Amino acid sequence: MIIQKDFFISEKYCENKLEIDEWKRFFKKLSAKEGISILNYSDKYTKQQLLSSGIKDEYFNDDDKKFKPFQSVFRADEFERIVSIEFLEHINNNPKVAKILWEDIMTLYSPNDLNKPALAFWGNYGRPGRISGDEIGNYIPWFINNNNCLPTLKNNCLKSSAIFLNSEEIIEIAEKYLPVFQGPELSLEWKSFFNFKTHLELEDYLEVLSQISRDTDDNNQFKEDNLKRIQSIYNHLMDNCEYWNHEQIKLVENWSEENSLLNSKKFFNECNSLYYYWDGNESVFQEQYGFIYLSAENKQHRSLETFLNYFKVTILRQSEFKLVHPETQSASLLKSHLYKILPYLKVWIENDESKELLNTPLSMLDENTDALEIYEAGELKITYDELGFSKVVYTHISENTLYVKEPWDSNSVLLKLSGELGNYYNLRGHDKKIDFLLRSSIPEIKHYFEVEEFDITHIKEDDFEILENTNDNKFKSFAELESKIENNKIPPSFYHLSKLDYNALVYAESLVDRAVDNVLNYLNTLDEYDCSNSYRIAKSIIGGIFKNGNEIAVVARPSDGNKVLLYYTSEFDVLDYMDAELWCENGDLHSVRRITMGQLFKKTGMNKIPINKIEFISDDLDKLLKEKKSKILDFNPVPYTPQILSQSIAAFSNTDGGKLIFGIKEVNSLLNEVVGISKDFKIVEIIGEAVKLLSEVPQIKYDWIQHNQKILFAIEIEKNDEPILISNYKYVRVGNQNVIENRPPKTVITLSKPHYEKNVVLIISIENYFPRNQNQIPPVKYANEDAEKFKNVLIDHLKIKEEDIIVIKNEEAVKSNLEFDLKMLFNSLTEKDRFIFYYVGHGFHNGVTNYLSTYDMHSSNITETAIPLSKLLLDPLKKSKCNNALIFIDACAKIFKDENERSNISDINDDELVIYTNENPNYSIFLSCLTGQSSYSSDILMNGVWTYHLINALSGKEKSAIVNGNYITDRSLSNYLSDSVSNYTEHGWKYTQIPRSIIESSHENIILEMNDIE
Repeated sequence: MIIQKDFFISEKYCENKLEIDEWKRFFKKLSAKEGISILNYSDKYTKQQLLSSGIKDEYFNDDDKKFKPFQSVFRADEFERIVSIEFLEHINNNPKVAKILWEDIMTLYSPNDLNKPALAFWGNYGRPGRISGDEIGNYIPWFINNNNCLPTLKNNCLKSSAIFLNSEEIIEIAEKYLPVFQGPELSLEWKSFFNFKTHLELEDYLEVLSQISRDTDDNNQFKEDNLKRIQSIYNHLMDNCEYWNHEQIKLVENWSEENSLLNSKKFFNECNSLYYYWDGNESVFQEQYGFIYLSAENKQHRSLETFLNYFKVTILRQSEFKLVHPETQSASLLKSHLYKILPYLKVWIENDESKELLNTPLSMLDENTDALEIYEAGELKITYDELGFSKVVYTHISENTLYVKEPWDSNSVLLKLSGELGNYYNLRGHDKKIDFLLRSSIPEIKHYFEVEEFDITHIKEDDFEILENTNDNKFKSFAELESKIENNKIPPSFYHLSKLDYNALVYAESLVDRAVDNVLNYLNTLDEYDCSNSYRIAKSIIGGIFKNGNEIAVVARPSDGNKVLLYYTSEFDVLDYMDAELWCENGDLHSVRRITMGQLFKKTGMNKIPINKIEFISDDLDKLLKEKKSKILDFNPVPYTPQILSQSIAAFSNTDGGKLIFGIKEVNSLLNEVVGISKDFKIVEIIGEAVKLLSEVPQIKYDWIQHNQKILFAIEIEKNDEPILISNYKYVRVGNQNVIENRPPKTVITLSKPHYEKNVVLIISIENYFPRNQNQIPPVKYANEDAEKFKNVLIDHLKIKEEDIIVIKNEEAVKSNLEFDLKMLFNSLTEKDRFIFYYVGHGFHNGVTNYLSTYDMHSSNITETAIPLSKLLLDPLKKSKCNNALIFIDACAKIFKDENERSNISDINDDELVIYTNENPNYSIFLSCLTGQSSYSSDILMNGVWTYHLINALSGKEKSAIVNGNYITDRSLSNYLSDSVSNYTEHGWKYTQIPRSIIESSHENIILEMNDIE
């Protein structure tokens, strides 16, 4: 029996332990109990007895107390093992009492004490229902599910099914706006007992936003402490909006018609009256319009545009402005100044504590500057017709084109220029650095960096200069110039001479023979060059050289004194009219190097060159864009991988020729959409990789084309008389597909399910390298987090046992361990095993073979301190009995320099891996990026981008990775990763990262079935 004089005390109302003990003794003398007691009705009680003890009548009316053995229906009327709690009837709608009571219960008891099944007895005497009874749910679980007895942070009580778990993530969002359990952190057992809601649904996020807009202070002002909460909600909605179904989208659209979002002035505006300036600073509108307030992180989110569209926020873009200006001219001095200050900007940011928040790798700055076109004009004005807006501006940037009011270094221009460049480079928050560097001379910059003790010893003024003879008098040869100078017809000071000294010019000219010999000897060491028929067609020009089967000419120049001087007319003619390359050397074979077009741009300040273009008449292009894919036309939103592109080039050339356009999306069979394509895609390099796969190179033209403010890339392939093969296969166009000639088309996809009984997993992650202060090997951000999440997805979703997974991290991955300690692992593999390998760290190729980094790899001797991929993985796996393998390599494509070998060590090369998979058709290899690209990490995802998408696919979250409704195959995973990663990096960051895979082409290997995913 519960008697009313019983009561309890809570320790939180006492000052110290001594005081607590005194109070306890006092109350115990008054017959008070220490804490809440459980009431156990272990013996058999009638329903009426239990009602008189405080058990609610509704409990006995639940369906589990009703029994129907045949036609008759019986209600239980006697019960055993009923469990209740003292004072339970006092906590309904009383949050203070409820909070104290449940804290005591959870401290003194376990859920098993409250949740054991009770027994119900029913039916006629002598029958089983009356003798042995049946198990039913106990009273406390029923009570919390049917009564407002659990306290919430909203200071009320609700039943358990209406309450959210008090997790840190939910409290951060919901707190006082939704019913969140008010109590201590729950153990797994108590979480299961209460069965609270564990995550917020879309409706919940919208409800919180609604309540926040109405929750203002006494002056009707927005509460600043809600700012972070709003941005967290936005971030979650952006993470999921790409996956909303029709009903969810409609829910958001209806909500947006009646509710408000926060604007940049910290007031709430109706959603459809808000704007977002996609690629510029909204201050240009001078507060004439309401702009949605977004954090810097949310502005960089890959799904921002989708989020804004669903919430009816109008997006404004710089490309939609009309720029009014008089005649422009190239701002080559500004472009040249940018190249000079970029090394200092990188150093400054590297020494900044906020560098970890960068969304753009510093290595991308040079490429972004290469792509930037800059023009000056006497006056600039922008207009936005839909808004009736017009404004005089000093700077304006549209995609990769920057306009500035001349002169570019005036205070009015510089006031805005640093912000524009900060946005373009994706270096928001570093505007002040850019502004200082723009305004300062190089000596001033050096002085400041020396005062700040920044290390700039590695910054060189120029590795070499490209110097061009002005040749105003049209001299056709060095001999003619020499003759005129010797006859005193024209003083030598009228010409550019190295060191303004004629003797130096004569000396430089005498070095040409040495340059030709060294360059020719060096090219003979490179596989892609065939110099067997080479000959000198001029003093410094080598003809008859074949590169990848195509004839080219090579201009060879000395670079003594770190300068390359072009002064023969023939050199300019060859570089202008022929397929030619410019090479230089400094006296020995090791110093030979090629001068690329990008270097010419940087050193001369040029930002445009005339090129032979594909001649598209505007009307013809408009017509093409409306056509379906066909035998002579193909298009895609983003570039193909080299393997796919090579098939397209071969198929067109083997059929009737045709055109391939990147930047067009097929909406449906009747509609195409011009989406445009970023110039950050290294399409020319992809074309180069593609033609390497062809038996011969057909006649092709390619160029960037502008169409209605969008940039496209077009490739035109001519029909070839002789068949062009790929690995002895002839591809042709049949309809809009590339198919192998004479191979019967597949009507049904044949899936191959490799046979294995057990998975054996090896995970290697190297995030930091030892010792950092001497080694200077850069870290691989989030590598260990990537490895941990990959391991978890294998355990949680692929049912792989943790004891079958070996994880090697950081200091465990020293070279000696990787070389010797893993031999036993590979030796133990059987034909019944599937081997899964995952690596995240640095990876590279030294011109001979692929390497993976080790923890103790050293920058001064990379190839000796790293480990060959063949030695670590390929050879041991090939020698093992294992017939099935999945290999995942997320290798950050850094460029290292081996000082001992004096040769560049570049990205992982897939030739070795292609040969390997050809010999092992059930081995599938997945790499995070193409050769020449970087594998990026994201501070938003807190993961490597490629691994993030890989994990999503393997957990069954991505429908586009699933084929036939129930399988993830090596090919479907490859296609998903290629699309999702490249879209994420391109649309979110304007980077280029295209994953690649090496898999057997004749069939698809099943990686996992959806039925197997938990």
